Amino acid sequence: MNDDPKQYTWSIRKNGKECARSTTRAEADRIIVQLKKISPNAQFTVHYEGKSISHCDRGGKPLG
Repeated sequence: MNDDPKQYTWSIRKNGKECARSTTRAEADRIIVQLKKISPNAQFTVHYEGKSISHCDRGGKPLG
């Protein structure tokens, strides 16, 4: 896998600190499922860091 930072467009944050990156939203969701098993009480958010999309202009979407 290429570790070029420009390749990753989704930033996964645990309690406000970045803990993972992914290339697709589906991959980010799978990562969060695994992270919740490790830290069930933590709050995770996903931030899109690619091209501007009109419906993503407010940053991350809280995941419960």
